[in-house]
Amino acid sequence: MVRARNFTSLLMVCTMAAAFGAPSPIYSNARYKFSLTPPAGWIAKSHPEAVAIFMEPEGEQTPVRLGSESNREFIERVNRKLKETAATGTTFRANLTITASKVLPGTTTEQYAKETRGRFEGLKMYRILGEKNMKVDGVPSILRTMRVNLAEGGSIRTREVIVVRGDTALSFALASSPEAFTRRAAEFDKTISTVKWK
Repeated sequence: MVRARNFTSLLMVCTMAAAFGAPSPIYSNARYKFSLTPPAGWIAKSHPEAVAIFMEPEGEQTPVRLGSESNREFIERVNRKLKETAATGTTFRANLTITASKVLPGTTTEQYAKETRGRFEGLKMYRILGEKNMKVDGVPSILRTMRVNLAEGGSIRTREVIVVRGDTALSFALASSPEAFTRRAAEFDKTISTVKWK
């Protein structure tokens, strides 16, 4: 009944490396007729399977300037890095990914949410933790929270808002490490509150 993309493509940006750039204070999309204000300091990125992606800034310390450390200091710094655990929650960069999928005319947000929910049933790596109805700038929407177990170990949390407008289902999805989820979810909710339909 509903033609839609699999939301698993949203999660591939979790490990994406990206260069820094200056974000716009307000993001506006003429094709899907909405605007929003991303979290402060988050960087806009492009991806062929997404309407837009915003990444949190890298959490590492300021890079060492070339020539500002001796050879010994350089070797000590590299050795320290090599001793650190390779995969920790702090290395994960939270992101907000917006995707769009075509749906049949007359499809409701509830119908679309039910179909996508059905895709996750029986899959061990995905677990829906909760869903509730809400409105985004007056338009009926669904808020969904999930835990995703990663193949290489560990997990991430996602918080997704689904909105169907006309023949398009829009997904606004946050991906975050579990440790930072509460803080990032608050930033995500604030961003969703800025969505305006045109």
